Amino acid sequence: MITRSHQIEGPPDRPVIVFLHGLGGSRNSWNADFHRLNDRFRLIFLDVLGFGCSPKPEIAYSVDDHVDAIRSTLDQSGVRSITLVGHSMGCVLG
Repeated sequence: MITRSHQIEGPPDRPVIVFLHGLGGSRNSWNADFHRLNDRFRLIFLDVLGFGCSPKPEIAYSVDDHVDAIRSTLDQSGVRSITLVGHSMGCVLG
């Protein structure tokens, strides 16, 4: 199973917000305004497969591949419930 590169901020006991960037972006697309939420929430900034620091496997990058990678990454992080924030393609994947 492929996992994505991600960055986690904030207390582990807080509600989780997952951020998915748009096509051509990366987890660095989310500016400091979003990171300021880390005192009240657990923030997870993901890189979409093939972008940022995520693996770049030689596959067609279907929506299912992306969703499986999101699910795998969140499962490995012990996350069960999220609020999702997406931009452009990140909305589609959400």
